[in-house]
Amino acid sequence: MKVSKIIKYSLDQLLPKAGLRLRLDYIYSYVAGESVNSSNLSGSVVIIKDTKSVKLLAGLDKSSGANKIRKRFREFKERIAIGNMMYAVKAESTLAGYYWVSRDRETVPKEIITSQIPESFIYTYDAFIDPQFRRRGLFDNLVSIIKNDHVDGIRGLACFISVFNKRSQRAHEKLDFRKRYLILTFKLFNRFNFVKRLKCFQ
Repeated sequence: MKVSKIIKYSLDQLLPKAGLRLRLDYIYSYVAGESVNSSNLSGSVVIIKDTKSVKLLAGLDKSSGANKIRKRFREFKERIAIGNMMYAVKAESTLAGYYWVSRDRETVPKEIITSQIPESFIYTYDAFIDPQFRRRGLFDNLVSIIKNDHVDGIRGLACFISVFNKRSQRAHEKLDFRKRYLILTFKLFNRFNFVKRLKCFQ
């Protein structure tokens, strides 16, 4: 087993059982520029801002995306309640993926260290594309729509990506997101007690 897999297993499985949680994340950001033309990208994107629409997506089909929504409905309902939005992409009449957006630090999910999000940046999180629809440009479409929708008074987009999630890192870098910082967070019994910025990339 690779050393990185052993470390990931320890962080994700062993430490939480003892009430501890360590995270190593990169902070990626995209600095707003010209609007992106998404007319030639695949899939159709809908913006979900209410619980009723989340329920409709959950009952849309038996795709892995819809299953995820059904299993996490209470969590997604809470996100909508505090003003977060889900950008959902459909392909072949199926829910193919989604990406969550928070426009305000006050509505960022509580497990995220808001002090590490740059001022006037939108926070994007919890991206998912159904494996059967990957490599079709759907994630590019989601991000392009988000970039176009949030331009007034916004400097750009920011997100946390685990150091172990190489797929997500590559996908964001392809869309002009840049790695800014490496941060370590230490959590004890559902409270973040320690945040350390380990490295600055630019």
